[in-house]
Amino acid sequence: RCVQGANNIVLDGFVITRGTNGMLNDHDSSVVANCVFAYNRDEWGAGASNYSSTVAYINCYFIGNTNSSYGGGIYSSNSTVEIVNCVFSGNAARWGGGVSGSDAHLVITNSLFCGNSATERAGALQMITGTATVTNTIIWGNNAPISPEIDSGSGECPVSHSCIRGGYEGAGNLDTDPLFVGEPGGSLRLRAGSPCVDAGTPESAPGEDILGAPRPQGAGVDMGPYEGAVPEENIVTLTVKTEP
Repeated sequence: RCVQGANNIVLDGFVITRGTNGMLNDHDSSVVANCVFAYNRDEWGAGASNYSSTVAYINCYFIGNTNSSYGGGIYSSNSTVEIVNCVFSGNAARWGGGVSGSDAHLVITNSLFCGNSATERAGALQMITGTATVTNTIIWGNNAPISPEIDSGSGECPVSHSCIRGGYEGAGNLDTDPLFVGEPGGSLRLRAGSPCVDAGTPESAPGEDILGAPRPQGAGVDMGPYEGAVPEENIVTLTVKTEP
């Protein structure tokens, strides 16, 4: 196991990788900021797991974490968890490839789920029971046989001012290609002309994005963890030629 949580700790600026469960919070109170959880493996919550805990994840990346049950990126049980300015990409599980919760209260703000997968249901976000309140978040391009993006199960997932592939009921929600610079595994920043630019709500939005840029940059707050779009002239496509 890589990191064991504790009461009233702040974990800031670490890369937690290739462990058996990246971080365990068990009856803890933790703030986790500016961290990367990558390529960890476990049966539950390969990136991080929370049991009877209060945890905030701020400006974090969850990349390529995999397990055989719930929550490839994060699994939470009987916990209160805040997820702000976070990126979930390439995580995989049986249920809830990105995030899964049971009897939990999750608040997800200005975050992004793309390229996560589940072998049964909920490629991005699953609430078995409990509540996940989602605001200013992009959930797009995740995969599962059932509910590839969000599965509320026996819980509740109120969503507002977010971009959800396939659509989702809620004020200000979009079902339009967010126009990422790259695909999953590449840059998930927004291109100029993205419908997610200026489409968020300032209510509860963090004052800075995941890179430390102030919000807003334009007429309004952007959806997702990155504020501001990348102009087309700043996007470079590389072609790699290999010789036989």
